Amino acid sequence: MNLKARIYLWYLRLKLYWPFRFAHHPLCPRFSGHVFKIGRLYLCQGCTFVYSCIILGGLIFSLVPFSIPFWLWLIIAACLILPTFIVHFLSLPRFFTRLARSLLGLYFGWMIGSVVQYSTWLYRGLFIGLGIASYIIFRIIYRRSKRKKDECSGCSELDQSVVCSGYEAQLAAEREYSRIATKLLEPDLEAIARKKIPSIDPLDDATLSPVHEDENN
Repeated sequence: MNLKARIYLWYLRLKLYWPFRFAHHPLCPRFSGHVFKIGRLYLCQGCTFVYSCIILGGLIFSLVPFSIPFWLWLIIAACLILPTFIVHFLSLPRFFTRLARSLLGLYFGWMIGSVVQYSTWLYRGLFIGLGIASYIIFRIIYRRSKRKKDECSGCSELDQSVVCSGYEAQLAAEREYSRIATKLLEPDLEAIARKKIPSIDPLDDATLSPVHEDENN
């Protein structure tokens, strides 16, 4: 496959999938409280709060000068990140979950700002290490302690043999991508098949004979 075809397929995937690429949830009324809908675009609420606060916090804490003792820095960092771990073990309203996600974003923004503000490389390395370690621990705890609230429980589409309405848009995009990609790559696939399957002339006795006799015998 040439470079032009690769670029076109990348563009095609981006064109077909961008409305729900960052939804992270089915696009149905049961999950309407988990996503923001802006025109055709669907965004996961939790991720939106996290990343927007990372950007906002990173800018604020990087541009606004501050000089505080390290123990106070630790207290601020703990106050920002601890709510994120707490909400995963408690059944709290979604408001508190979104608040905790926002504080998590500010925590990473706090780390970014601290790397910018502190001139000592020892502190910078410590902040970067804490940020990476916090992210890894968060991912581990999040996967193990995620609340098993089955939003699909009781849905009338569960017993149906077709794809539910929450994934109809994704399925339509996948089918369209497969159709266009197959048509685009068909000449290449045929060429590969011809190389792997040698052509046989039915009139050639040599190709039909299991043993080739030496002409000198």
